Amino acid sequence: MLLLIAGIVLVLLFLIVFLIWFLRIYITIHYSYEGKEQLFHISLSLAKIKLINKDFPLEDLDKLPITKDSMLEDPKIDSILKTIRKGLEVVQSILHNTTLHQLNWTTNIGTGEASTTGVMSGVLWSIKGTIMGYFAEKLILMCNPDIQVLPKFQQEFFETNLNCMVSIRIGKAIQGIIKLTRIYKSKY
Repeated sequence: MLLLIAGIVLVLLFLIVFLIWFLRIYITIHYSYEGKEQLFHISLSLAKIKLINKDFPLEDLDKLPITKDSMLEDPKIDSILKTIRKGLEVVQSILHNTTLHQLNWTTNIGTGEASTTGVMSGVLWSIKGTIMGYFAEKLILMCNPDIQVLPKFQQEFFETNLNCMVSIRIGKAIQGIIKLTRIYKSKY
């Protein structure tokens, strides 16, 4: 009788782990830059249960103490760059298993002069097009991404809003985290 109960518990435990392994975690990201304020919001959901729902106000990058000269003087920089390259390879393998469900990215730009606003709009279109091409190659697309660049020809203006939702199976995310942990532990 005790052996039967242990077998049932073991089978139930295996089924629970199996189901969790194939469940999808949904990640919703919102980034906005309006005026001089930046906001980064992330939400993680599992089976429509919100696990994380957090805002991160971003500081100006100019206030960071790291400078190009101080980074070049650091003797560990080569080792750090190699670790980052290996980490990026793992992230790219994770991206092949990631599904893009929603992508809306709108940017309003103006330099105050029509000719330079047109040039800047073209540059932004090419940057966004390159990013969309990368996503189309690396991600599983389940939507048509909506990207826009709206020029404001007669005013100095910059504003961008990005809304994105992706999902990944928990098992694939765990595999990627394990690989990243191994890379980090081998270097440090």
